Amino acid sequence: MKKALIAALCAVLSACAAAPFQVTEQNNGETFVIPAGGRVVVRLPENPTTGYSWQFFFFPHDQNVLTGADESYIASDSPFLGAGGTKELSFTAVRAGKVTVTGYYYRPWEKLNKQTDQKAVFTFDVVE
Repeated sequence: MKKALIAALCAVLSACAAAPFQVTEQNNGETFVIPAGGRVVVRLPENPTTGYSWQFFFFPHDQNVLTGADESYIASDSPFLGAGGTKELSFTAVRAGKVTVTGYYYRPWEKLNKQTDQKAVFTFDVVE
């Protein structure tokens, strides 16, 4: 009985550890403590039919705390033409350190205006 309980507890903890940490626009400006090895997914609303898209920047630029950054777009289930969806940025925290991820929502062929373009800022403090 005791071994079965321990095995079940380990399975639950492993499943929780494997689930990525989710960040959305409601978390803009927040700092998160993430364990090394943790996976993070940033989810922001995006509508590329308008020409606008999220462009992400990491500071410091030469950081080695977050790796495997991957971006994807998830289309809406809406039947309407031009309906927006969700941009996802995912990465893995690999070593202790602090990194700020800043996203700007703008048209990439136009000059970025850091004063007026929509911005989302998330800081990740990775601990061992």
